[in-house]
Amino acid sequence: MPTNSDRPDGDARGNAEASAGITLAGVTKRFDGADGSSVTAVDHVSLTFREGEWVHLLGPNGSGKSTLLRIVLGEVRQDEGTCDVAANLRARSRYVEQGVSRNLVPSMTVLENMLLTTRNGAKLFPSLRLARRNDTVAMSQEALTLFGMGLERRLAEKVGHLSGGQQQAIVAARALASRPRLLLLDEFTSALDLRVSQRVLEVVRSYADEHHVTVLAVTHDLHQIEGHGYRIVVLDGGRVKSDTPLIQKRMTAKQIAELVYG
Repeated sequence: MPTNSDRPDGDARGNAEASAGITLAGVTKRFDGADGSSVTAVDHVSLTFREGEWVHLLGPNGSGKSTLLRIVLGEVRQDEGTCDVAANLRARSRYVEQGVSRNLVPSMTVLENMLLTTRNGAKLFPSLRLARRNDTVAMSQEALTLFGMGLERRLAEKVGHLSGGQQQAIVAARALASRPRLLLLDEFTSALDLRVSQRVLEVVRSYADEHHVTVLAVTHDLHQIEGHGYRIVVLDGGRVKSDTPLIQKRMTAKQIAELVYG
């Protein structure tokens, strides 16, 4: 694994980055099938992710990527092994998944959606009065401004009236407004066109680099990874197929595909 001095683009963020933010040891997760059989989604996975690292999780459908993210999040409990997440990451972790319908409430305004505190629906919606007192509105506007879509000036508009790209920007902005230390991204830009997808990812990447955010990102779009990321972990059949650090080099989509499917 690369040292700090080996990081791409001459990155030198200090020795604190060398600390293990997430450690998985022999993690296994099984699910019961409809026919009574058992399906192993994650099979004895052992990995360590450093604080401030951006890791791409790749692999075919059903390889265990999303399940692994949910184990790290604490939403799914493993059957075997251990998953240790640093307290500072656990307390400020955010999960962003595919599809705005799972992340936003179309009948609510941009601001109201920015104030939702759960990742799936309005289970906990703080009052606007409390939010203003805690400067949450200002933080929301600041995060929306990063995407350059003018959404910070449309706080009273219903989200259902906005384009898919604008809606996904709101999802990403909400995650950034919470000042995360750990971002778990599960194909969250897969439904967007290439231009908007790249724009949203550029903002998230810039924020993560500047604020030393640990990122585990699941994607099937290999072109998103070209020239970016410090590490690629490939899963297949629930197991780690390969773990490739990117040390001061760029990989083409073809080279990345060889890691996944070769």
